[in-house]
Amino acid sequence: MNGATGPVKLRSRNGGVHVEDAKGGGIDTRTTNGEVTIRTATPQNITARTTSGGLTAWICRPRTVP
Repeated sequence: MNGATGPVKLRSRNGGVHVEDAKGGGIDTRTTNGEVTIRTATPQNITARTTSGGLTAWICRPRTVP
């Protein structure tokens, strides 16, 4: 899912889940026997649960230029 603008809830039983949220908003992702990748453009709370799978989460913070 790309371009999500609000709260996102996904559930996967045996596949990969990829979430990118450029606008912010809470993300709640659950997967069983799969992989979850979460990337957010703004700092926010992320809740993710996985059973027998891999989980990767990135929180990208804006760079400050001196």
